[in-house]
Formats: sequence, structure tokens, C-alpha cells
Amino acid sequence: MAGAFYSENYTIVSLLGQGANGNVFIGFDNKLGREVAIKELVKDESNPDKERVLNRFLREAKITGRLEHPGIVPVYELNTKPDGTVYYVMRHVKGRTFHQAINDCKGATPEETFRDRLHLLDNLIILCEAIGYAHSKGVVHRDLKLNNIIIGEFGETIILDWGIAKVLNSGEDEETGKAEGITADVGEDTLKTRQGAILGTPSYMAPEQVDRSFGEIDPRTDVYALGVILFILLTGRRPYRITDANALLKEIVSQNPSPSPKDNFDFVPPELSSICEKAMAKDKNKRFADASEMAAELRAFRDGRLVSVYAYSKMELLKRFVSKNKAAIFAVSAVLIALVVGAGFAIKFGIIAQKAKIQAESALVDVTGLSESSAKLAEELAKNVTKYFAGDPAELKKINAANAWDKIPVALDFDPIASIYQVWLMKDDGQIIYDEDPKQIGKYLFTDEMYAKFPELHQFGQKVLKAEWGIGYYSFLGAGSEKDIVYKIAAWDSAKLPDGKVWKVVITYPYSQK
Repeated sequence: MAGAFYSENYTIVSLLGQGANGNVFIGFDNKLGREVAIKELVKDESNPDKERVLNRFLREAKITGRLEHPGIVPVYELNTKPDGTVYYVMRHVKGRTFHQAINDCKGATPEETFRDRLHLLDNLIILCEAIGYAHSKGVVHRDLKLNNIIIGEFGETIILDWGIAKVLNSGEDEETGKAEGITADVGEDTLKTRQGAILGTPSYMAPEQVDRSFGEIDPRTDVYALGVILFILLTGRRPYRITDANALLKEIVSQNPSPSPKDNFDFVPPELSSICEKAMAKDKNKRFADASEMAAELRAFRDGRLVSVYAYSKMELLKRFVSKNKAAIFAVSAVLIALVVGAGFAIKFGIIAQKAKIQAESALVDVTGLSESSAKLAEELAKNVTKYFAGDPAELKKINAANAWDKIPVALDFDPIASIYQVWLMKDDGQIIYDEDPKQIGKYLFTDEMYAKFPELHQFGQKVLKAEWGIGYYSFLGAGSEKDIVYKIAAWDSAKLPDGKVWKVVITYPYSQK
């Protein structure tokens, strides 16, 4: 077969894969001089279901072709050979399957193997983002599994096989009911997509794919499969170790909760376990709304930020704060130790140091919690402002024309007066366009004399302008004596407006250093 002439533009190089209804070849594009993959439909005139098979093949090509995303294999051409055989041409992705990548992870202990697998978390995030894109286009994959995902030679993560994808609200889908009478091996490499009664691969199936009394197929169905993939990434094995397909499907729709990675592996980070548990919830209303939400939580974990689906204890918050601020804490500790040693009163200062330690730990936990909650509020308000003016650009023009900044709270959808937090907005030139104190509105943080005596506030403002979002701290003298110092935790985020400008939404909260 190698070197065989395939059509006017392509030459077959070798057979890449073979299935019941289709073959995949490695081909050579004679016009552009590149290697491609060619998937063709096997012609079988004796098949009574040939029309349905053809329609599914065409749907796969068209759905894949219209999902233009780096994580989804691009389709170059859909055509017919002179003998009537339908085929489509796509990018040939060189690499290994996600399944192979997980199997390649080695270690002397389960913990070491887990750490090796965790390097694939970035690939899972890319996968979730690609599926999130498909969800935004109204497409549900329905057959996500490790062998349908290729990790390329340069780290690409590519999703293949959209053959049973569901296009939401299109009416062009094979509806199914309860699964009955299915017999097949359920090993990772041998599980095949079921046709007829149900659609999908049992080990990755959400309950609603098995029994429609659990609800309709929607993006949360893919989220369940992504949860299974995360489970395998964390543990190295499938959630259910059941070798009979019927027994497996019955367990999936049973009242028993889905397995959790933490059940047998205490070294799995609890945040990742919580993400997995939410994704694999049998009640789809308890899952992430779509793959993009799951990707956001995985990114938060990877970047060292708080994961919203996990309830942190105060001690965990303290440990996170300490790990992020080791240098500062070491410096403070060194000063305290020097004071204690220099004083020479071991017992007395030991008691003082212990009290200071307890107070410091409590303060660190409080400050960490306030920082994270301030950041979340800043993000939420920035989104509100962006959404408000995107929906009504004329309102933004009115406010700009009349300098009517006092009307901005309508866009915030937030009452700063009733909150423990304070909020202000700043333009990219330093102009304050909203503050709880009306006297501050219209002032320029970097040029007005009144702000010259607040150097830390000035420095904080510079940080705000340089970064899209962040958390900071500053202090200034209050209205009282020179000892009256006000300390502020401050978080900010960016609101992007229809006119291309960017406003910074700043949330502040006063805290005590005592």
C-alpha cells in the first residue's frame, strides 16, 4: 500500500488505524509537500445501516472542521474519491496518546510516580480549554477518553474523534434510552464506542449517557469524562475497576457516589481531589457548568491560587501564606530572635515571643483570607463593569461626556457603603473616576498635590497600572496624630470597556498591625 496513488492530490504512505466503518492513512499532500492524515469511510453496500454510518461520518468531518482551536485537529478537506468513497483530510498529529503518556510515568514509589504524572496537568488544562471552546460553540464531544487525546512532540494537546459529537439545539442527534444487554471487555485499550443503545465509552460515561432519567446530554456530560481523566491522572487507574460492562454501567447509575482520588491515595492534593469529585458528581447539576469552569479551577491550583471548590482550613491558609512569603517571615523571625538573644531574659522574652508568634499566626491567616476575598470581589466587580458597559455602550459615552462618574455604582452592581470593603476606580492616566468619598472623584493620583504625602499609595497605584490584576498593601498617616497609621490590603482587577479603554477596579480593606 505504501506509495500508492490515492487521489489527484494525495499519495498514501501507510495505514495508521483501522476500524469497523473507517480507515485512517498517513498520506502525503503532493501540492503542499506535507504529511497528512486521511480518514476514509469503508464502503459496505450490504450494511443495512449504511446511510446512518455515512451521515455520522459526514457529521464528524463537518463538526471537526468548524471547531477551529489549537487543541482540536484541523480538517483540510472533505471530498469523494472517483469510486464514491467519502474521505476527509486532516493534520497528522505525531506524538503519543494521553493513555501512553500516563503509562510512561515511572517512579520508585507511588508518590514518585504521581509526581511524574502531575507534569501532565498542563496537558489536561489545555484539553479542558479546548473542550470549553467546543461547548461555547454548542458542541458536546460525548466520547472523551485517554486514547482520543494526542500529546504532540512539542507539547501540543490535540483532541481526536468527534464521530458521536452532539450539536446542541440542532435536532440532528441519535437519541438513546436505557442501556441493556451490552457485553464487552472494558480494558483501557479495548473499550470501543458503543453504537445503538448508548453512545460513548463505558469507563468515561456520565450517568445521563447510560440512563436518560439522569437528564439530557449537555456540556456537563463532557465534564464528567474530564473528571475521569483527572482521576486517572491522579491515581494511575480508572475510577471503577469492574471488568464486566453491564456491571460497570449499573454501578455508574447506582446511588453510590462516584469514587474519589483521596479514597486510596492520601498524597493526592485535596484541592485536586475536590475538583475531581465535583466533575464526577452523578447529579450533573453539581458538576462544573462546562469544561472552561473546570479549566479555571485547575489553573488556580497550578498557579498557586485558592481553588474555590475546596474549603481551606485556617491552618492551610496560614501554610499557603508562609510558603509565599518565606523571605519576609524569615527576616521578621531573625529580628525577633536577635531581640530575644540580645535582651538576655530567656524566660520573659520566650513568653513574649510565644505570644507574638500566636498573634502573628492569627494575623497571617486573617490577612491571607482578606487578600483572597478582596481579589475575588475585585474580579467580580471588574466583570460587572465590563458586562454592564458592553451591554450599553451609549451609557459609557454619556458618562464620559458629562464626567458623571457618580453614576458608575450602577455598573458595579455593588453597594460599597453597606460593605466592609471600600472600592475605587482609576483610569490608566491615574484619574480616580469613582470613590466613596465624592471629593476624590476626578483627582489624579500621580499629579495632584494632595497625594504627594502618600508615597506608598503612589507606589501602589503604579503597580495597579502595570499589572492586569493583583494584591498589594500600603499605609498612610490618618487624620489623627503621627502615630495614627492606616494599613490597607488592596486588590485590583481590570474592566475592559467597549471604547478600548481599561479601568482598574480597586478593593481595599483596613487592617490592624497590632
